[in-house]
Amino acid sequence: MAEQNHTEVPEGQGVFSPLDVGTFPSQLVWLALTFILLYVLMAKIALPRIGSILAERAKRIADDLGEQFPEPRPARVNVNVRIRLRRRIGVEDWCLDAQHH
Repeated sequence: MAEQNHTEVPEGQGVFSPLDVGTFPSQLVWLALTFILLYVLMAKIALPRIGSILAERAKRIADDLGEQFPEPRPARVNVNVRIRLRRRIGVEDWCLDAQHH
């Protein structure tokens, strides 16, 4: 009437095949081949695509921000004013000041 569930291992199949020491070399070969294949696919196809998408996105964001918030133009100083400042400050101080800009 009631069937009994058997948990014993059938005859001739004593070891779980992934843990069988006899299959380790072939498993390592397949592991290496799979790793190399996935590495090459990622390096040659997936990552360059992702990089180009991120670069395009960063450029688009920078362009949009540039349109929204344009940089102010640097003020031009008259050449005569520069000469007068050199005379007042001194050439050494003027050179040091120019290095900081």
